[in-house]
Amino acid sequence: TQDENNEYPFFPKRNHQEGLVNDSNIEEYSNILVDYLNKVLKHPKFRAHPAMV
Repeated sequence: TQDENNEYPFFPKRNHQEGLVNDSNIEEYSNILVDYLNKVLKHPKFRAHPAMV
């Protein structure tokens, strides 16, 4: 379990695994998340959503 505000959160990985976020990998995971979110925002299905206007 994670203590409140004392540890980084778990980052979802492939095959329903969780990866512990720590000082050595937070930048890598952040970049993966940013890339993923940018792809979501650019996808036509989501761009047509009313919340994107």
